[in-house]
Amino acid sequence: MPAIPPIPHELSTINDLLVRATGALLGDTIAVTDEAWREASGLPDWTRGHLATHLARNADALGRLATGVLSGEPGTMYPSVESRNADIAAGADRPGLALHTDLDTSASELDTLFDTIGAEDRWDTEVTLSGGAVLGAGWLPVARLVEVTLHHVDLDIGVGLADLEPAAAGWVLRWVAFRLGGRIEQGFRLEVGGETLTCGQVTDDSPVVRGTVTELLGWLSGRSETEPEGASGISLPAL
Repeated sequence: MPAIPPIPHELSTINDLLVRATGALLGDTIAVTDEAWREASGLPDWTRGHLATHLARNADALGRLATGVLSGEPGTMYPSVESRNADIAAGADRPGLALHTDLDTSASELDTLFDTIGAEDRWDTEVTLSGGAVLGAGWLPVARLVEVTLHHVDLDIGVGLADLEPAAAGWVLRWVAFRLGGRIEQGFRLEVGGETLTCGQVTDDSPVVRGTVTELLGWLSGRSETEPEGASGISLPAL
């Protein structure tokens, strides 16, 4: 997967979006009951407790990358896929207050690390995500914004893709298109609101898919069965 450049000129806006998205998530999860945490989420085979634990451990994982940026010793998100999955399984059945507190604390610690990277002007430092994608640390807040917003929807507690802040949804769409581009055989373009994005390797003959941010994001992320205009025949990886 090719590297993409950092985005320091957009970081203030993105960090503001992340703070608001995290606040909205925590404002909703504080009201989830112990019983509801053990119910199915919108993701296959995961309860809401699994999803909350994943979100907290994702904050820790991005925090390890951020710590590596600050220390000069590159960090890794997870020791292994097995350890990541084991941590999620181990935390899924905790009481609701423990899950919410974990979400809150881990998000706060990551926010502090992001503030420090900004203060030291180290957003250009390269980091390696799980899966091997190499990119500037300036994209880490976007990666976290994606996790917070999409999984807020996946918790199935009253928030849908259409409820996302439009600017946040736009950055999530850019990220999903980039990450998906390394997993598909046939590249295509996305046209939305006067902007053109690419997903995978494209040529002059590549398909063009058109729609709103919500429509394209739902289709690309596997969270909607509705195909936008031009999507017929394009094969996407399963969620």
